[in-house]
Amino acid sequence: MCTIENLLTTLEGGYGATLLGSTQAAFSTALLALMAPGEHVLITSGERPSQARLSEHLRVRFGVEVDEVDTSDTDAVRAALKANTRLIIVETPSHSGLKVTDLAEISRTARQAHALLMVDSTMAGPYVQSPLALGAHLVMHPLAHLIGEPGQEGALLVARQGAVHKRIREMSRILGNRQELLRAPGFSTLALREERAQENAKEVAEWLMGHPQIQAVHHLSLETHPHHERARHQMRGPGPGVSFELKTGRKDALELLPRLPSLNPWVDTHGTLHLLVGFGDNQDLMEELDEGLKRLQRCSSVARDNE
Repeated sequence: MCTIENLLTTLEGGYGATLLGSTQAAFSTALLALMAPGEHVLITSGERPSQARLSEHLRVRFGVEVDEVDTSDTDAVRAALKANTRLIIVETPSHSGLKVTDLAEISRTARQAHALLMVDSTMAGPYVQSPLALGAHLVMHPLAHLIGEPGQEGALLVARQGAVHKRIREMSRILGNRQELLRAPGFSTLALREERAQENAKEVAEWLMGHPQIQAVHHLSLETHPHHERARHQMRGPGPGVSFELKTGRKDALELLPRLPSLNPWVDTHGTLHLLVGFGDNQDLMEELDEGLKRLQRCSSVARDNE
């Protein structure tokens, strides 16, 4: 049967896939399936509050040691390894700053440490990046990217080996969080959609670069990005992720969020805004961004006048 699990398993060249109800459910299932009390996990350092809550929950409730590290720095990963490290979770490109981890090198490091390697490929996608082919044991993809329906809940875990797949499936049965999706509308156009999304993201990044309210822009197509060359060698394009910072800081970044209803951006603890650019009409997207920034500027001016 051509389920989304079977289709993605074939695309990734894996052993099997499991569809869970959300990205958080996918992470929780993987951690509970692959870790035991007293063991150690390394996670790509980030500024998302949900990541901090998950790390604290693992420490307090399950006795799992958690350390965050800049996984784009392989030497830092090696230095952070412990005798009880059993899992390395890599976010590449990372949500914060779009840092790119050298997956082939980290895979070798994980093997030498007798640890498993899991990759969160949210900011790339299965057409843009192939973590299992580079040595990862497990990769996570949000469902919305795969079927072309923004806002669609769900995430898939694809395992390279049977043993890891069986542990994921067993834990999903225990937790009762496995989902069924027999049809996969939009999957056949995945390559076209991801190519278009990358082109759109590049256009948005270049537009933001020239905007007077923007302090900095991050996209892997930009030669100014420190991991531009690494992305060229590891990925089939720069991906759909764009990050940017306002000159006026985090408070205004949070104020901008509700002014961009169709873009679903998020803000990290440092005030950087993050977008996953879609494959639709880019003109609509940039008009929404432009109008949101103009309204923010008008509100800021009124607030200053009333002080």
